[in-house]
Amino acid sequence: LDGAVKKGDIYIDCDGSDVGNLAVGDYIQITDAAGGTDTSEVRQIIAEPGTDIFRLDKPLRFDHADNTQVHEVSGGAVDSIFIIISLFACAYER
Repeated sequence: LDGAVKKGDIYIDCDGSDVGNLAVGDYIQITDAAGGTDTSEVRQIIAEPGTDIFRLDKPLRFDHADNTQVHEVSGGAVDSIFIIISLFACAYER
């Protein structure tokens, strides 16, 4: 991240050598300041209103410090996990 963001924000400003790989439709993971997952969250980029500024699909649930890591993640993996959990829940209810 290029600058701290607060809980409830829907825009993030990114910097770094890989920022050019981010695009509308991508899913990203924002970690905590040390790269850990205590305050990690996944969001989808739905717009790029300015250079390296991205609008997220939902407001952030946590504050994130300047230079927090942002990683592109595979939407397919997220969908697969959701499907497995949904199937398990259906089987368990029977």
